Amino acid sequence: MEMVANAGHELALKGRKYLAVSGVVKVDRFDDEEFLVETGEGYLLIRGEGLTLRHLDVEVGDIAIEGRIDEMLYLEEGPGRERRGLFGKLFG
Repeated sequence: MEMVANAGHELALKGRKYLAVSGVVKVDRFDDEEFLVETGEGYLLIRGEGLTLRHLDVEVGDIAIEGRIDEMLYLEEGPGRERRGLFGKLFG
């Protein structure tokens, strides 16, 4: 899902239960345990439990996610490359 992102990129986490993200370029994939979104600062992986998309504004590139947020991680590489183990790094 392609979005038109605004110039800035910000995260606002409220009590590990609500996350607002601005500057989103694309929502690559999501389910109840993981969201992968492309932002102006790179890919952002959000993990947790019971995650749901609560707000989506494709015009400005804003999303809001509700559920238990356990982890937020910026990836150096694109989708499918987020978790390479030691051997993947050595031989990949």
